[in-house]
Order: sequence, then structure tokens, then C-alpha cells
Amino acid sequence: MKLSLTSLVAVLMALTSVSYGAQDRPKLVRVHLMTVQMAHTDYIQYSREKGKATDYERVQQYIANKRAVILDVNCVTSRSGEKATLESVREYIYPSEYNPPGSLEPVNQNQKQFEAIPRGVFLRPSMQPAFETRNLGVTLELEPMIGEVGKIVDLRFAPEFVDQVGFSEWLKFKDEWGRADKKFPTFLSHRVQTGQTLAAGRFAMVNTFTGKNGKGELDPSRKILVFVMAEILILPEPVK
Repeated sequence: MKLSLTSLVAVLMALTSVSYGAQDRPKLVRVHLMTVQMAHTDYIQYSREKGKATDYERVQQYIANKRAVILDVNCVTSRSGEKATLESVREYIYPSEYNPPGSLEPVNQNQKQFEAIPRGVFLRPSMQPAFETRNLGVTLELEPMIGEVGKIVDLRFAPEFVDQVGFSEWLKFKDEWGRADKKFPTFLSHRVQTGQTLAAGRFAMVNTFTGKNGKGELDPSRKILVFVMAEILILPEPVK
């Protein structure tokens, strides 16, 4: 039996479509990060509960009963074995140094003005010579790896949560033009760097943080629970 070239190509395409099943298509990993806050007393009870329910199922009951609240949820998709970074931030630019009173230095066109100032005059604090940028919000770095079985994900990840919670006063100054105090921002950071072995499609609790109060101070009566889940996504068939 002889096959024409067209028939042979059709047979090869059919064989290829059969062998290129779901298990052979490329896979991606989608990682979900969820933070939940609850009172310290509720967390003690939560941590001592035993039963068949998972950590995620139990915390959902606390949320349903309004004993816990979801703070944030973030998601990023990556290829297995490759690093990914997610940023949901606001860039906060602030002065990191200052020149104290009386430290005005002559610079080019200001030379004559500087020389004209009598010695011993208490000068108003000058402009800040240096600035820094701090990312406020959530930064997530991760590297997922699909296990040999295809249902396990080894995940290395490092989430960081940063808030600007106030200012610290470094210098009080007042002259005939008013106040010129020097203040620098204070930040509250929560970060963890760890590795986890996860069952694909299931949330797992990774760690807890101490929460903050209305003044931006660490508050031991509040706990923040960090949950992570990794999904294995199979690339769909190309559009025909």
C-alpha cells in the first residue's frame, strides 16, 4: 500500500498530536501569597486545634466568623527552575543625610555670599545633600521547581512587607523665619527567606509576624499569618 506525500504528512501530524498529550506539554508554576491577621489570643487557639482540616481550611473558618481578616493577596507565574520577582510598591524618596546648622560650605557662585556672613552666626540647617529610595508595599522573590512526580513543588521564596509608619526627629531648630526641624522617616519591615516543599494546589502556612497598631508600632496582641500555594499549570494546546 503506497501513501501519497499529503497522506503521509497527515498521518505524521495525527501521530504527533496523539503523543503530545497534556503530560508532555510545558508546565508553569503559579504562586499565590496571602496574608491574614488575627488577634494573638485567637492565634493561640488556632495553633492548638487538631483535626483533619488543613491550616487554610481552619483559617477560612476564622475569617467567616470575623475573627480574622485577609490583609492582601499576591500572585505571580513563573517557569519551573527560574527566578521571578513581584513588586507592588510605592517609591518613597527621602533625605538620608543633612548638614547641621553652621555647616554651610562655599561653592562657586555662593563664595561671596558665604564670605559675607559674619563668623559665629548660627545658620539655618541647609538642604539635604543625599537622598534614598525605599519601596513601600510588597516585594516577593521566588524560585519554584516542579518535583519529579509532578504533584510537588519545591519553592524558595523571600517576601518582604514595608510600611512607612512615622518620623523620628533628629534636630529641633527655630529662627525668625519659623521652625526648620529635621525629621527622618521610620519604616516597619516584615521579611522572611525560606524554602518549602508544597503539595500542588494546596495552601500551606509558612510563618507568622507580629502585627502593628494604629501608631505603626509593633503590637504583640496582633499576629499576621503568611500562607503560600503553588499551582502547576499545563500549557494549553495551540489554537488551530
